[in-house]
Amino acid sequence: MKNLKLAEKYATGIPTITKSLANNGSPKPILSTDKDKSHFLTLIKIHEDAPDEKTSPKSEIERVRLNNAQQTILESLIDNPQEYTDLEKILPSDKLSSDVKFLKSKELVKEKSNLLFITQKGHQALKDSF
Repeated sequence: MKNLKLAEKYATGIPTITKSLANNGSPKPILSTDKDKSHFLTLIKIHEDAPDEKTSPKSEIERVRLNNAQQTILESLIDNPQEYTDLEKILPSDKLSSDVKFLKSKELVKEKSNLLFITQKGHQALKDSF
């Protein structure tokens, strides 16, 4: 976890872990210890949008070419899910709906409770675009 910059040494990064999981839309971690505090256990559940290696081998993952607006949309969703109206503030609305529709069709973003959020596939598409 430390090498991934999700935690700090000596378990001082619990707030970092919980914040990263919340930003990702993942379930909260389960933290436990015994009453003597002789051990510490953290259970982090897999995000529901994480690819299932049995059904999505890496060789079958499609490389998606993104235009500048689509990259901007994905980059703005990395830290926090946003409403469509929030995206209108950073991009011209004339092509925004078609770009969001394209990203949804390629499963790079999903919508839940009127919030758009980036999927694991969206993160990968951003990495591949650079």
